[in-house]
Amino acid sequence: WQLDMPLVYDWEYVSDDSRTANVDARTVTDCAKAFCDMIERAGHNAMVYFNPNQSRNGMYLEELTDYGFWLAMYSQEMTFEYRVDMWQYSDTGTVPGIDGPVDLNLYFPES
Repeated sequence: WQLDMPLVYDWEYVSDDSRTANVDARTVTDCAKAFCDMIERAGHNAMVYFNPNQSRNGMYLEELTDYGFWLAMYSQEMTFEYRVDMWQYSDTGTVPGIDGPVDLNLYFPES
């Protein structure tokens, strides 16, 4: 299939009693690399999704710079130290036909 957007590794911490609660940064980073490597070997673009806390405490972001970054940071201004390819800037957007809030993102594709 021809895909227009990257395939994304999205590691989510859900709660203290979830199965993701005690996974260390080394394991999360290694899983992200394995996922992204497999996606790129298959001929697609890979991306890693995270929030600022995850990037500082939950993974070794400096080891993942070969892949696209999708940052969830809810603010009016982009103030992140790495280049990001996509910015999820809100989780309170509205879309006609969808009940409830939706995430809002900006995509910065390389030209």
